[in-house]
Amino acid sequence: MNSDLIFAVSALLALGGITFKLVLDRMDTSEVSAARDIEALRNEIATTKSDAKDAVAAAAVASKDAVAATASALRDAVAAATTAAREGVDATAHSLTEQIKQLDHRVEKLEDSRHEK
Repeated sequence: MNSDLIFAVSALLALGGITFKLVLDRMDTSEVSAARDIEALRNEIATTKSDAKDAVAAAAVASKDAVAATASALRDAVAAATTAAREGVDATAHSLTEQIKQLDHRVEKLEDSRHEK
């Protein structure tokens, strides 16, 4: 009977040891799987971070180009407005000069006619 008891206890210990070994193997498998998932997430985060940096850099370049284009367009518009204003002033000055010449001529005629009388 002692040997049966020893056998039963040994069988229970063997079953407990096998169960413990299976639980440890399962935990190791879960740990390896979790490590792979964590590494995949880290890679995805790094890729997303890199993509975001690239997008920000591209947006900065596009913004800089847009600012440069706007500045160039404004510079051209100011130059055109300045040229048009200068031409307008020149035309007005020429017209006023002609009117002054005509008035001078009239004044001379009036003075001449006054001296003749």
